[in-house]
Amino acid sequence: MRNYTFFEHPDSVCLTYSEHFNLSIYFSKILLIGSIKSIIHGLIPFLYLTSTSDTVNKIFNILNQIGCRN
Repeated sequence: MRNYTFFEHPDSVCLTYSEHFNLSIYFSKILLIGSIKSIIHGLIPFLYLTSTSDTVNKIFNILNQIGCRN
């Protein structure tokens, strides 16, 4: 794993520091909600049947539309 300087990683994905920060916070929110749904699904299998794959697909789609990839 490469060690990045403070601003080098956001630059390497064509985002400003604030864009990168906001995106990271947004992903944290998506993952938190997805984790809660996954726990509920584990306890009550007929609820949130596609929540994990929905969460993964949502993040995948966002990553493919931002920064250097847009």
